[in-house]
Amino acid sequence: MNHTKENIASVFLDLLESKPIDRISVKDVVEVCGITRQTFYYHFTDIFDLLSYALEKKEACLLQKTETTSDLREGLRIIISAFIENKRFFQNLMNSQNREQAERILLSAARSCLQKQAAEKELFSQIKYADMDITLTFHAYALFGVLYEYCRKKDVDVDLLADQLCRLVQGNMLTE
Repeated sequence: MNHTKENIASVFLDLLESKPIDRISVKDVVEVCGITRQTFYYHFTDIFDLLSYALEKKEACLLQKTETTSDLREGLRIIISAFIENKRFFQNLMNSQNREQAERILLSAARSCLQKQAAEKELFSQIKYADMDITLTFHAYALFGVLYEYCRKKDVDVDLLADQLCRLVQGNMLTE
């Protein structure tokens, strides 16, 4: 494991808690880390490369937590809780001038997480292989949109939202 790279990502995530991504410069990151610009560019091509890396790390940690449960509802609860706990981070990403690029990275992470969960828990076992891509894309956009909307609310009933999303994903919203 590369401690410098991990430290850069950690500092970046801390900075993103307090200001939008378009107000975070490489200079800010290297000053807080106590490294040179050359060291930063050795590890990352730019701030968005750093964002991708940091989100991959967050996603891996989140997936590790969801792997401990075989229940979709509990997996969704873990994901929702993580999103709500990091709401300033996500709001600062989405309220930036570079929202489109940040959104692409977040949607890719959401899709990847959903794909791994779907395979592990056999969520879409009834869906034809040819339809899997559109199904994953649809659910990733839906999950991301719902989480972003709920991130803007003061109080979120995580258990209720997890239950509702679980029923939606399983196609049981009308039957329960």
